[in-house]
Amino acid sequence: MKELGLLMEDYAIIEFPVGKAFDEMTPKEGRITFEWFIGIIPERMAILENEIHQDYPTWRADYTRESLFNLGKWVKSHVKMRKFEEHEKENMIRERGMTKFQADLIREMDEKLSPGSERIRFDAGIYLGETLKKNIEHLEWQYEKRKRMASKGSPILALKKNSPIKYHPMIVLQISRTTTIGLAEGDTKDDQFVYIYDRWYKNFTKGPRTLPPDLLP
Repeated sequence: MKELGLLMEDYAIIEFPVGKAFDEMTPKEGRITFEWFIGIIPERMAILENEIHQDYPTWRADYTRESLFNLGKWVKSHVKMRKFEEHEKENMIRERGMTKFQADLIREMDEKLSPGSERIRFDAGIYLGETLKKNIEHLEWQYEKRKRMASKGSPILALKKNSPIKYHPMIVLQISRTTTIGLAEGDTKDDQFVYIYDRWYKNFTKGPRTLPPDLLP
């Protein structure tokens, strides 16, 4: 096991093809990034498996519900928060052209995930999504094209058009960030990935009792 003090700041770098946040990309940049995202999944899952295997020798990226238990334990023991510097906040607000409401939310934040922890939550999110995808027939990665959505431009997990079930997409990478922050701060149990899997498995296989207006036939 790696020394806890080092955590995982040396965790494999992710080289994005476009240096922008998902919601800032043009449609062309978004499509390029989505194609890149789909292409790197095998590589990132191999990296994640190798790192977890060092702490849990019997762990394999077999995309089973059971594998999510040790995924959560491993993530919790290797991520941390760091101080969110004032100049970083202001740069983010300026570069992303945030509204006053968004800017106020950013200025209230004291900490953020460390760079290595961000890379871990990215791969953990992909693994969670792939686990759902491999266990639900009509599920696939899609590119969020809806401009008014908070997830605009990002990869989402969604039911195919021919699916007999209707349910809104899962913003996997945002969910994995929230989960990882909770694990780093000690506010979330290490079986949270299992809980999320169970909830979304039910959503995607049984659907809601009542459909939101935009999903009504």
